[in-house]
Amino acid sequence: MRQSSLSIAITLALVSLNSAAQQPIESVENNDKKIMPTMEVIQVVGDANSVILEHTGSVVVIERQQIEKIQPLSTEDILRRITGVNTKSEEETAIVANFGIRGLSASESKSLMLEDGVPVASGLFIGNDRYFNPRIQRIERVEVLKGSSSLRYGPSTIGGVVNYQTKTPDDGVMLTGRVGSFNMQEVSLEAGGKNTSGDAFAGVVATHAKSDGFMDKGYEMTDVMAKAGVILSNDQKLGIKISRYENDANISYRGLLHDDYLAGADYNPAPDDKFLTDRTAFDINHEVTFSNQATLKTLVYWSEVTRDYWRYSVDTDASNDAGRWVYTDSLTGNNRTFDRVGIETRLTLDHQLFGLSANSEFGVRFMQEESNDTRIRATRSADRTGANDRHRVDSADSYAAHGQTRIELTNKFAITPGLRVESYEQTRVILTDNNNTAKTSNTELLLQVWVLPTP
Repeated sequence: MRQSSLSIAITLALVSLNSAAQQPIESVENNDKKIMPTMEVIQVVGDANSVILEHTGSVVVIERQQIEKIQPLSTEDILRRITGVNTKSEEETAIVANFGIRGLSASESKSLMLEDGVPVASGLFIGNDRYFNPRIQRIERVEVLKGSSSLRYGPSTIGGVVNYQTKTPDDGVMLTGRVGSFNMQEVSLEAGGKNTSGDAFAGVVATHAKSDGFMDKGYEMTDVMAKAGVILSNDQKLGIKISRYENDANISYRGLLHDDYLAGADYNPAPDDKFLTDRTAFDINHEVTFSNQATLKTLVYWSEVTRDYWRYSVDTDASNDAGRWVYTDSLTGNNRTFDRVGIETRLTLDHQLFGLSANSEFGVRFMQEESNDTRIRATRSADRTGANDRHRVDSADSYAAHGQTRIELTNKFAITPGLRVESYEQTRVILTDNNNTAKTSNTELLLQVWVLPTP
């Protein structure tokens, strides 16, 4: 295994007063949320200022009450309202996530995207494409960490971290619907309940939506998420989340040609191209409290994302003559499947260090990813089958460990030193090239030190 040169980033932030949201945070929880353990990214305790000052880097939290006021169609309708985050939606529901933080391009995956603390980009070490973007209908809270988030969360955090906290349904049943432009129709169901003793609950959030879409870029989407949690004892909790998502969209990377663009044309320039995605996933969370000073959280997760992208070929000369795309009867399916399994555990401790109050966190993570990439040559008469002329399998095993300690130097300042080690090995096998195989590996070390005012 090749050892990379040591990369040390030491950041000293003496004063970092950051906005936690566009309006104050309300720390309101129903009992079901208290039953459900989670690998927290931002712990909302007290008022907004307490949240800001206990985290390194800039923190923004958007709560459910604010989300409902906005009535967004996508997560990016929320992100684009946050200072320092830029988005580039390809259509109104942001099927593909395109956002950048602190000046980074929205088309580059250099900011980590999580859902309930679980990475959801299709492949962190084997492509890191954002073919799955969590549906806004299942989101309870949006958390954005700008800057120094790489220490705790690892790779693709140059800009920061976006974490989507999902809803935990209240007792009862709620059915809602929305209609809008371009024949948009949506219906959502939230249902939940707990046992008579109040120490276990289960719930579901389900949405079906469809639209003809702006520029006739239509879609039909179904998203179902089920949650259950139980308090095993006074010091242990267990939670599970299972989800299934499907989306068939009439979108493409092709845009209007120059003259039509200047004329304000609004037709779909690739009416027969299809972008088909689905995702199945489950998370299991366990939390054990050893004492008032020590808590251990463990997260196990698995997901499979399928993205089939069928694009028709064009007749270039005929397109130039016509001033718009002219398509042939041949098409290509760039079809990929991404599998991920991982386990992460974190121990938090409140203790004394050199006579000073301190809070420490130590974590380890193992993750395994694999993608199956095929290229299918098809025709209009048989538009989903054909010869596979490129087939490659990418895989990666990664290990990470981190530790950080927040030490209160005085009643006005705290210092937070931390260390992260990340090691991974990547493998590519090209099945259509006599199983030609290539491997690479890397180990990196990251050191950070923050000095911040205390709440």
